[in-house]
Amino acid sequence: MCYESLGKSAFKIGDYPRAIRHFETVLTLNPNSLENRQALAESLAQNGNHAESDSHYTQILKMNPSYLPAMKSWAQNLNKRKNVAVLGERLLDFSSRRPEDLWAAVELSRLLHLVGNNDQAVATMKNIAKTSDSDTARIYYAKTLYDVGQYNEAAKAINEIKDETYEKTYHLGLISLKDKKLIEAIDQWQKVGSSSPLYFQAQFNTVLAYEQQGDFKKAKELLSALNPPTEYKILTDRKFLSLSLAEERKPATSALVQTTNEPTYFLEWKLPTL
Repeated sequence: MCYESLGKSAFKIGDYPRAIRHFETVLTLNPNSLENRQALAESLAQNGNHAESDSHYTQILKMNPSYLPAMKSWAQNLNKRKNVAVLGERLLDFSSRRPEDLWAAVELSRLLHLVGNNDQAVATMKNIAKTSDSDTARIYYAKTLYDVGQYNEAAKAINEIKDETYEKTYHLGLISLKDKKLIEAIDQWQKVGSSSPLYFQAQFNTVLAYEQQGDFKKAKELLSALNPPTEYKILTDRKFLSLSLAEERKPATSALVQTTNEPTYFLEWKLPTL
């Protein structure tokens, strides 16, 4: 068996010192192998040898400044270590070399948002959405706008997506909810078809929106008609009980109800894998 295979086997079972030895042997025989140098860098990182790991990642990107697999791997490692400064430097450099790369733009934008530079985060995604002219870029641009609280602009970006999908409709509902437009959110979520993997989340969010409006009857009717996935059965039963109790003590005047009952809205976006 070759040293590369031995290294991969050792890495898979968590024997990182042995993986390091095997990948070092591979590199003595073939020092230009980017894949095996990356494997060594990953093994070193898992073993806690971060300085040496960073050195190998740096060497890879000197050999090939546009080598995406190593940049993705290093970014993941730096994120785990919360090394924002180095990650920012590396992403800026990589993005300058590959301005068309959506993954790099998304990661750089996320980091900029994390450190509070929202204007630059939005500008980064706006530029890649414009230059790439892809629906994937548009949805990531919309998510960035959503994250920084620019809900009207987020809705515009979503509406520029060419393909009419249930995911598009679901995300418009999330944007409307954050923008405190419950009626619009309900309207969007009700359009999500039962064939969508987001159907339950859309319907459950609609239940919560009706509850927030104080319309417990509609909320209960919709919830009772749902056939929840197994993992959400207890969640659904708990919500039906809380709605029944809330309906019994509903005040005579109809006003927007600010509920504090668990569970809360499903707010996670369904984004394409990059």
